[in-house]
Amino acid sequence: PRVTHRIVGKAVTVTGGEERPRLRDRMRRWRNAWPRGDDLDKRIISLTIPGILNLMLLPLVGLVDTYWVGRLGNAVSLAGMGAANQVFTTTAWAVSFLPSVTTPLVAKAVASGNKDEAAKRIAESMVVATTVGVLAMTFLQTQPLLALSMVAGQDAQFRDAAQSYLQIRSLSIIPALVSTVAFSAFRGKLDTTTPLKVSLFSNVLNCALDPILMFKCGLGVVGAAAATVVAEFFSAAVFLTLMLKQQMVKMKQMLRLPKWEALKPLLKGGLAVQMRSLVMNVALLSATKSAAALDPGGVNAAAYQLTVIFWQLGATVMLALSTTSGILVPSQMGKGGANKEERVNGARNVADRMLTWGAVSGFILGAAQFLCIPLIGKFSAVEAVNEAARGPAALVAASQFLNGIVFAGEGIMQGLECYRGLAALSAIAAVFFLSSLEIVKSLGLGLNGVWISFLLFNGVRLVGVLLHRYKIGPLARRASQNVGDGDAHNTSDGENNKTPAPAAAGN
Repeated sequence: PRVTHRIVGKAVTVTGGEERPRLRDRMRRWRNAWPRGDDLDKRIISLTIPGILNLMLLPLVGLVDTYWVGRLGNAVSLAGMGAANQVFTTTAWAVSFLPSVTTPLVAKAVASGNKDEAAKRIAESMVVATTVGVLAMTFLQTQPLLALSMVAGQDAQFRDAAQSYLQIRSLSIIPALVSTVAFSAFRGKLDTTTPLKVSLFSNVLNCALDPILMFKCGLGVVGAAAATVVAEFFSAAVFLTLMLKQQMVKMKQMLRLPKWEALKPLLKGGLAVQMRSLVMNVALLSATKSAAALDPGGVNAAAYQLTVIFWQLGATVMLALSTTSGILVPSQMGKGGANKEERVNGARNVADRMLTWGAVSGFILGAAQFLCIPLIGKFSAVEAVNEAARGPAALVAASQFLNGIVFAGEGIMQGLECYRGLAALSAIAAVFFLSSLEIVKSLGLGLNGVWISFLLFNGVRLVGVLLHRYKIGPLARRASQNVGDGDAHNTSDGENNKTPAPAAAGN
């Protein structure tokens, strides 16, 4: 058989005998994609494990908060904390675009040996973080019921508990944003140990204060919010002290308003990131609201909070893999001493390995979570809440396999700076998700239906990241490349039809 391909306007004929090398090449790439304990796997592990440990702290503290609030013995407090936390998280995410943009700017300045430029970038980010933090805190303090309306109707019995919790918790948004900028600054210096230590100490403080403020001081669910506020201020203070001591930033720089020209890189890079964040949070808020509307007593809302904690534990592991993808893929694209073809092929190999790591990690994590479903009963004294959470927890465990591949794939897209494509994919997935929520509601599937919608949401994202990697993205390998000269310029970008330089890959 004869197959005709077209390369840059030229027709190239492939005979049947040439199909065998193509098949062997595909098999070789498939084998190379699996973890094998080589140097690449060691690099992945060395970057991912510290990231997992750091990211695991937040959901683990969330489990501790959930445990102590659950000991209060009523579903209203647990449901109120869950709703308020979702609103707080959504608000924080809406203004927390800085870490995604600050890290590469700081890393670039540090790599060039320009410490003054790095300090300037950090200071600018700190000023922006403080400004948006004040605005966000003011909104949550003055309009708590409006904010809560995103996740709970007026007839929800837990609105009072949620309002009290949210108004206290909102005091932590400024130090929380300062800490995220500091974390990204240290990461730009390739220092992941310091942020891990600070996060560990601050979260241990949070856990220790929970029972003291909730029970000994008689603050109830508000005590859990107060413990978080104290811990966030402690974290921000330690980070600022360390950065000043290491001369990463100067106090006078943080007290000076940056010029508009200096803010452009931060705001331009963050716009696409925030569009995706907005879409993702609309989906999460809709799920929380759907769970809250299932019954006014808050049993399903409380059960949803328990299952969200389980989901977040898994998502944290996958997010660490996503971060690793976002580091290794662009490092291969910009690798010195290699020609364009070698760089692109190296990035492909890394991307394929990361996708496989995501699949394997997701399968193992999902199996482990399925075995842990009986432990749900330890987190609430209300048996109705525990019973309502068991079925959805099984769906959460099943979703982890998809999460692994999706998060790794989205990390690859971020590493290639395909931000607009990633935002578009998230928007399409959200449309499917919101439509599914309405369908499962009409079918009366309850809380199980909410998590079935999540499975569809991740399924659409899975299709998108795989299409981007293998068909339309800058790392896609056309069949013609296996028979031509293999030059990287034949790679299809999918967004601008050219192989981009590392600094301008995709959108």
